[in-house]
Amino acid sequence: MIKHVAMFKLKSDVRPEQVDALFAAMRQLRIKGMSGLIMDRDAGLRPGNYDLLFMCDLEDEVAYERYDTDQEHNRIRREFGGPITERGERIQIRL
Repeated sequence: MIKHVAMFKLKSDVRPEQVDALFAAMRQLRIKGMSGLIMDRDAGLRPGNYDLLFMCDLEDEVAYERYDTDQEHNRIRREFGGPITERGERIQIRL
């Protein structure tokens, strides 16, 4: 099993409805081998944290590759994520 974790810092002028649209689009994503999608905003307990978290489980490396190269996923990244994110960090770990 692969755990994929991505954290993003938002641009300063992002409106809440833009984040809501990104989350809604990601919730519709169906990729074979992907499960347990968690998305949320930072709780604001410490200054300097990243603003958004995306985390999901992928059954294996093949499922991760499918997720990473999926056309719909990449459209969501480009159309919803790209315009609102300043930077992002990602990691995949084997469980």
